[in-house]
Parts: sequence; C-alpha cells; structure tokens
Amino acid sequence: MASPSIADRLEHVARSIAAIENYWAGKTFADYMANEPLRAATERHLLIFAEAAKGISLADRASEPSVPWPDVIGLGNILRHGYDIVDEKRIWAIVEGELGVMKLVAAIREKYGS
Repeated sequence: MASPSIADRLEHVARSIAAIENYWAGKTFADYMANEPLRAATERHLLIFAEAAKGISLADRASEPSVPWPDVIGLGNILRHGYDIVDEKRIWAIVEGELGVMKLVAAIREKYGS
C-alpha cells in the first residue's frame, strides 16, 4: 500500500478536526465525560491528526509555527502507547480551545491544492 501524499495527510487532518468539532459543538466537559463512544472517537481523530503530522515535512511544519507540531505528534504517542494515562481534561482543553490553532494546516493544504 502506498504512503499517503502530503495532500492526503492534510485532508485527513482537516476531516478529523471537522469531526471533533461536530461531536462537541455546544457541549461541556461533563457531556464529554458522559459519552465514552464519542470520547473514544475523539481520541481516534486526534491520533489520525498526530500520525498525519508525522508525515508532513519539517519545512511545511515550519511554515506554520503556531501549530504545536511536537505536542501534536507527542499526543499521538500517548494515545498509542500510554492509553492508560490519557488526561481527559487535557484532551478536552484541546477540543475546546486548541483545534482552531491546528486549523492553520489549511494554509499548507492550499500549497498542495487540497
């Protein structure tokens, strides 16, 4: 199976962000904690984002320094290998306030015609 292109990876990021936003629009942390299936889906989308970020070149990452790339990639490592130490409050903080910063990948997407 061929590796996804940069445009594909950026599309995966955009779809994951949109899905997370859709799940939690107008919701609270209490709603998040009460809905295990959507919490798991949210973590999966964050993992997709992290995995896609690893495949984005350092030059392209550098073009969007506001995105906390090492943190995004590190979160993927936690979700993959440290599932037992996931901090739900930290995940909610990403959902509630940090997805907007991550949307800056749109500028990179335009470069690749996505």
